[in-house]
Amino acid sequence: MNVGVDIRTLQIHSRFQGIGQYSRQLLLHLLRQAAAHERFRLFKIKGMPWGEEEFRGPYECVDLVRPRAYVRLSELLDWGLAFIDYRRRPLDVLHILSIHHLSFGYPCPLVLTIEDLIPLVYPDHYLKTGIKHRMLYRLARRADHIIAISRHTRQDILRLLDVPEDRVSVIYLAPDPSCAPLQDPGRLQEIRSRYRLPEEFILYVGGLALHDPRKRVDLLLESLAELARIRRGPLQLVLAGKIGQAGEELKGLIEKLGIGGRVRLTDYVPPQDLAWLYRAARVFVFPSSYEGFGLPLVEAMACGTPTIAFRNSSIPEVVGEGGLLLDEQGPHNAAALAGAIAAVLSDQGYADELSRRALRQAAAFSWEKTAAETLEVYRRVAGHGR
Repeated sequence: MNVGVDIRTLQIHSRFQGIGQYSRQLLLHLLRQAAAHERFRLFKIKGMPWGEEEFRGPYECVDLVRPRAYVRLSELLDWGLAFIDYRRRPLDVLHILSIHHLSFGYPCPLVLTIEDLIPLVYPDHYLKTGIKHRMLYRLARRADHIIAISRHTRQDILRLLDVPEDRVSVIYLAPDPSCAPLQDPGRLQEIRSRYRLPEEFILYVGGLALHDPRKRVDLLLESLAELARIRRGPLQLVLAGKIGQAGEELKGLIEKLGIGGRVRLTDYVPPQDLAWLYRAARVFVFPSSYEGFGLPLVEAMACGTPTIAFRNSSIPEVVGEGGLLLDEQGPHNAAALAGAIAAVLSDQGYADELSRRALRQAAAFSWEKTAAETLEVYRRVAGHGR
């Protein structure tokens, strides 16, 4: 069986996001588990690195051929040319890891991963490029099989894309293998020094743009201001995520709330260091209002870090009994979140119990399982034909 995988998600800005983590770990484990008769053809942008030095296994790379005008014509030209690229090697099945890399046609059965349907769930905010997204979702409906990364995402796909149930499978993601309880205190001290981490802190990992209504970083900052009013002693929040253009607006809100001395911005933290931030934190807080899966949640739990989030979208599936889930309370969310954080910080016995529960829950997820279930999808879809 010849399997094509479009790995552009490992080359562009998405490599810093959850889709990039998914692409990397899935490919690493697919190559390890492939049967003797299964080979992979990886479609990539010519001349751009993709971390190939860490991948071993039965694969060959195929460069995507693009004219010089490609950058200016953007996605429209890509949707047509990709079909030509995929025909350059015999394929029994092709896996597209992001809807942004779909094409007008395919020479073989298509498997598509859909991480979430955020533009359709929040159309007023995310469908400013409505024509583009509507075209992409129209193309997504033509996939022979769709992989959803949570049951909640699967329900969104069935409801919003009107796809038959038997064409959508749920395959969960997993924490980075580096995420595990603390084993090397010396290394932890080195990370503390490099990122200038306080001795005790609250941790958030994810997007930092205040204009993103899902991540609710503003809610987290408001809860920190509330905590500072009701709790004595040192109180620090570490925000780990790529700052980018969000920096000035974010710093402005921090100053407005009077918590400038309590917030540490790390900017982007590579995966090999991120696990150490989870381990060093007293509590991990994830105030998001919608997630397709929520990788930071399962990563924090895999490190044994007490975890707090809200009960919405896919989050209950991922966290289960492994963390503290808060019910949405509208304008009172900040107060509820502040109270939950205070409860963990002030009661070590409770924090230890949350840590034990987190480790049990995280053990249910593994990239070996993700890859094995994905391979089964390939075999099934390739056998049926297009």
